Amino acid sequence: MLSWHIYNLCKIAFDPETGTYGDHVDTLFNAVGMGKSLTWPRPSYDGRYLLLTSRRNDGLYSHLYFASVDKDGRFTKPFMLPQKNPKEYYGRSFYSFNTPGFTKSKVSVDTSKAVSEVMSDQRIETRVR
Repeated sequence: MLSWHIYNLCKIAFDPETGTYGDHVDTLFNAVGMGKSLTWPRPSYDGRYLLLTSRRNDGLYSHLYFASVDKDGRFTKPFMLPQKNPKEYYGRSFYSFNTPGFTKSKVSVDTSKAVSEVMSDQRIETRVR
């Protein structure tokens, strides 16, 4: 039996100068009440957008959703990452998105080199500092 944890999205005030938190928690997205979940919400660098993943579409695969934030801190209803034909794309896709993030500049990738390295048996040792 598969089981997923359901997480609400909340906000709480934080004072970086004193390192203290506020005493009021606002629930921005009540996932528990909806029986849905969202994970890894990431704000844009200017704080105007939120990028998150959710299984709300089919309950199986995590898809990317965007929401905007108004000047009063209210979020719009999250919408799925646009595609040319979303019903066809998401209906046939086996991709599951995880841990999204915004970038400040364009990311250039040599896809041939990336595929070659991923498919290679050679591994690079990584260490935690």
